[in-house]
Amino acid sequence: MWVMLDPGLVVELDGRTWEAKVGEEIWIPVGAVHRLTAPGNGGRLLEVAFGHFDEADIVRLSDRYGRTA
Repeated sequence: MWVMLDPGLVVELDGRTWEAKVGEEIWIPVGAVHRLTAPGNGGRLLEVAFGHFDEADIVRLSDRYGRTA
């Protein structure tokens, strides 16, 4: 789950894109394709993981920074 702390963050979640509101809570389902961008001067969010979490479970898709799996 992401909780938006600053304005201006853009969420992409399973084909939907929107500018998140401060305080908005966004549930990321298991296996959902998701990305967060900060087109302005950056921004902060709180990321909350429930249950077992392992960084090795992350699958990177193509992005403009070349961070693919």
